[in-house]
Amino acid sequence: MMRQPDHLSPETWLAQFLDSPEARRGGVVKRQIRDVERIAGRDKFLHEVERRGFQVIENGRHFVVFCNSTPLRRVQGPRDLQIPWPSRLQAAWNAVSKPR
Repeated sequence: MMRQPDHLSPETWLAQFLDSPEARRGGVVKRQIRDVERIAGRDKFLHEVERRGFQVIENGRHFVVFCNSTPLRRVQGPRDLQIPWPSRLQAAWNAVSKPR
């Protein structure tokens, strides 16, 4: 396991992460769960995310933080397509890239 640098306190790490340019723009940032737990701790991290009005999703090995309060919606593509999506992309590409 990697050792945490002496100059990197949990507060400093959280501030750098949650005050990053992407976070300030209301974007999306992610971090590995093991790093969050090692550096700041899960509870402290989640408290700080919620304090700022951000939303966080845990997926696999990552925390994905949506740095805004816009409602999240899970979306899925149409299920009744007869042509798989990659084939549709290829067909569209072929249609627009033919020499004239």
